[in-house]
Amino acid sequence: MPRTGVIPRLTHYRDWGWVVIFLASFLVFFRQRIDHLLVTWVSDGIYSLCPFVPLISGGLVYLNRDRLKTLPAEPSSVGIALVALCIGMTVWFDYRVFGYLVLTPALMALTLAGMVLALRGWATLREVGFPLAFLLFLLPVPPSLMFTIDYPLQTMCARATAGLGSVVGLGLHCAGAQVLFPDPDLSVAVAPGCNGLRSTVALLAISSVYAYLLKGKWYKRSILVAAAIPLAYVGNFLRLLGIVGILSWAGSRILNHVSQLDACLGLVAFAVPLTLLFLLARWMGCREFQHIG
Repeated sequence: MPRTGVIPRLTHYRDWGWVVIFLASFLVFFRQRIDHLLVTWVSDGIYSLCPFVPLISGGLVYLNRDRLKTLPAEPSSVGIALVALCIGMTVWFDYRVFGYLVLTPALMALTLAGMVLALRGWATLREVGFPLAFLLFLLPVPPSLMFTIDYPLQTMCARATAGLGSVVGLGLHCAGAQVLFPDPDLSVAVAPGCNGLRSTVALLAISSVYAYLLKGKWYKRSILVAAAIPLAYVGNFLRLLGIVGILSWAGSRILNHVSQLDACLGLVAFAVPLTLLFLLARWMGCREFQHIG
């Protein structure tokens, strides 16, 4: 007779075998699209978080592993249908040369959702829903949209910085994305990297994971995620005000060191929204974590 535990072990290996087969097929099928994502990620700092997105999603699933082990395996044929639909849509979009980058994260997340359904069922899909949805951060802002909104955000930040600077007596003016000082030889341009979009995307990703891990009412955690946008701009305006304030005080002799100054102030200004996000969570009573262990 077979030894006790042999059959369960065989079943365990068989299940993992299917997981490996599905994931290998997934990577092969989306290989070209993944290659295009990799090229896009190195094109702009706004995508610097993207390579870590799959690792974060996998880490969130791992943190919830004990809960996932208790869920019954109830494979659903809907999962196979969803995988087939996603494959068909991907092939069609590739044939039409449509949405090659923009639709890739959604197609990948939906395909993985179908695989989870086909292997484990609805209960497991509900538990891993957020880690799968987090894959949308593989391309948080499509390049075409970024090119459209970058300059308007630069001019908005320049106007806000000049206005706030004038309030505190710096006598600043704005011309497009340029902040002008009383000294005619002194000016600073709000670059795309300083328009708040990149810090907003990073803080949105962090706040989403933070809210997912916290215990609390869904609306409180939703407020926490929504608050990431204004808090990110609070940090960005502090950074810009710090730059123009130091330039007003030090004058043109510090112009050659603006990039180093921007980097230092950027770290400080990003720490402020993170701290405010943490304090907001505690104020709303979200102090304990879930999905861990």
